[in-house]
Amino acid sequence: MRVSVAFISSLNACCEAMDFLGVVLLCLSGFLVLAVGVGGDVIELDDRFLQAKDQGHWLVEFYAPWCGHCQKLTPIWADVGSKMRQKHPHIQVGKLDGTRYSNIMDQFEVRGFPTIKYISGEKVYTHRGGRTTKDIMDFAIRAHGPAVRSMNKAIEYKQALKERKVFYLLVTGEQDEETELGKLYSKVAEGKILESFYFKGPNEVLPKDMRLEAKDLPTLMVFKDKRHYRYEVPEDGVTEESLTKWIVDEKFQAFPLIENNNINYLALLDKFLVLALVNPSIDNFKTHPHYLMKDTIRRVALEQRDRFHKKFQFGFMETPDIANDITLSRLETPGILVVDPKTYLYYVYEDDAVEVTEESLARFLEDVAIGAIEAHGGNGWFRKIYRVIYEVVNSLVALWTANPILTTGLLVVPSFLIIFICYSIWSADPYDEDNLPPDSEDEAEDGDSQQDADEEKKVTELDDASRHIKSE
Repeated sequence: MRVSVAFISSLNACCEAMDFLGVVLLCLSGFLVLAVGVGGDVIELDDRFLQAKDQGHWLVEFYAPWCGHCQKLTPIWADVGSKMRQKHPHIQVGKLDGTRYSNIMDQFEVRGFPTIKYISGEKVYTHRGGRTTKDIMDFAIRAHGPAVRSMNKAIEYKQALKERKVFYLLVTGEQDEETELGKLYSKVAEGKILESFYFKGPNEVLPKDMRLEAKDLPTLMVFKDKRHYRYEVPEDGVTEESLTKWIVDEKFQAFPLIENNNINYLALLDKFLVLALVNPSIDNFKTHPHYLMKDTIRRVALEQRDRFHKKFQFGFMETPDIANDITLSRLETPGILVVDPKTYLYYVYEDDAVEVTEESLARFLEDVAIGAIEAHGGNGWFRKIYRVIYEVVNSLVALWTANPILTTGLLVVPSFLIIFICYSIWSADPYDEDNLPPDSEDEAEDGDSQQDADEEKKVTELDDASRHIKSE
């Protein structure tokens, strides 16, 4: 819906006659209509969004009409708009065509499509996680803040358990006095606001069997995998470094799904990654050998946490594509792979993965930790060159699979053109400098010289004839 010039004029006239509060409210509502075209729960933005961003909180998708990923995101984004309007109406959901408004793209440093950002005045956050409705909504909620949320009722604790895969809770005493742990917790949470949910609440929000003694308060806890773990304060006291490390180490579940949107964050944990390669539908068949293998690895991750948590992060992949890119090879499922993100070294479980047991997996991991198993891969120069070649070939294969006609046009036609040019250069007859044809200037000079020589010869002959006659 577009606003007419008459409406703008009437709006200005009304503003002059109203008091200050009325002016602000009316201008704001009219401005929002100017800045956007309303369509359902998602607002189509234009270049006037640069002013509208200061008037509220925005969750914005930057898209391009030709972008395939953007088209896939369209129904999800509509669902996000609907649910955000119901549950979090203070956050406006919009979308902006980046191909039409490149100036806005530049201002918000958008480099690709689709890009999702939370924008509120000068505060801007970029979403780098999954693209499900829940992932995007969680991002918006975290970005909106506050970094540390209050949890004052037991029902809020139960709701967090239900809705959050991982969250942190600083359990405080009745007086809720500001402590060193509380100050550092707030500081770290502010710096990692997008990475998790952080809460603070009294001891009474916990179930009775979990409540802590007064002497143990305050205590920081993390809740995940239907379990909870406490932050152990170092002997020399709590420090920002130790607290940050603990929060980072505990930010993932024991056995999460590993995808493109979280593999880079997992690689920053300074741990070996234990990857279970499985088929995506295997959870529907609880007695299938592949499911049993996956369940065995899950049990090791959970039940033997004290043994492996410091050095290993477990997870599973439902497609081997990421693992293939790591190993630069084609892996089959099911399989078990251990990767060192720092060195790009990887270790393959050589035995039949379907027959793996908790004991055999534990021995394998311990051998990896002490370097008793041969590592593959690495990050040497030869490996880097091979990686570039592998990625180029993979990209071409993917392009050919998606659109063979386009690939043919992009590769075959230029290739034939290059071959033709090279053939023309190599097959051309070389010039012999001695047989080069004279150019026009040389021909003119040669002609003039010949003419002068002929005239000089005639004069000489006449002189000779004259002398001969005189002598007679």
